[in-house]
Amino acid sequence: MVSIEYSPNARARCQGCRDKIQKGSIRICAKSGAPMSRNGGYTNQYHHAQCYRNRKDLTTLWGFRNLAKEDQKRFMTEEQKRQNFPGDYAAAAAAAASSAGGLEKRDANVAECTELNVVAKKQKKDIAAVKKMKAREIADAKRLAEEERQRTLAAERAERQRQLEEEKRRQEEEERQLRMRDDVFSITGLKYGEAKASCGEKVTLLREPENEYDANAVKVVNGYRQLVGRIEKDKAATLSSKMKQMQEDYQSQNFKLFAEGTIVSAGDDYQQLVKVDFKKIPTKPNTAIINPYAKSTK
Repeated sequence: MVSIEYSPNARARCQGCRDKIQKGSIRICAKSGAPMSRNGGYTNQYHHAQCYRNRKDLTTLWGFRNLAKEDQKRFMTEEQKRQNFPGDYAAAAAAAASSAGGLEKRDANVAECTELNVVAKKQKKDIAAVKKMKAREIADAKRLAEEERQRTLAAERAERQRQLEEEKRRQEEEERQLRMRDDVFSITGLKYGEAKASCGEKVTLLREPENEYDANAVKVVNGYRQLVGRIEKDKAATLSSKMKQMQEDYQSQNFKLFAEGTIVSAGDDYQQLVKVDFKKIPTKPNTAIINPYAKSTK
């Protein structure tokens, strides 16, 4: 017995192509005798409808009428379709007759639609032109706003640069005026020093007669006795000689010389200005000179 049906599951395998028959697809079931089989002496062999070759006309198989109308048409010839579904052909003939009778009306409708399409296309072009013009106006407005913003930023940068240059000139003029004073000296060799000194910090000036390179050297130390730098060589000789003479004069009067300095410029890695103030401190004879501003390192 051979039947045609929808596959209720996907467990069966086609005997033709050996692929699984998917659930819901059309399959051919051929029942053959096999006395030794476990299901009562019969076995079922399944095929895809397109893989079944034992019979050309599948419309005579048991269960064919249970298939859907469109699935039945797949396996019918044109003559069989006319015999089994005459209503389809009658409806097609009526549709053809009505379409033939309405050609004139269709032509009139086509002409009217053509005119409407022309108007619609013109309206679309007008709308597109308006949108394009608005987009151009928006783009121009954005461009002008960006140009104005850039001009404002450029003006602000120029003003900041002018202020910086003016501040720099003012500082240079202040340093020039300070350098003209007799009590202001330039500290050099800052990058070789042991410590940095900030503007306003108190420092101490000490002669270095034991310096092997310059016996007139005058060094500058901070409160922790760390070397900041040395007075520039051109003025160190005069300053060292003055400090030596003042110390000798003060010692005869039981006083000691204390050269206190105040940093008056931020400086850089090479030079920094210091204002020097000489102080006379009373001391006992044969007493070592001690820096009163020195900070303990303990």
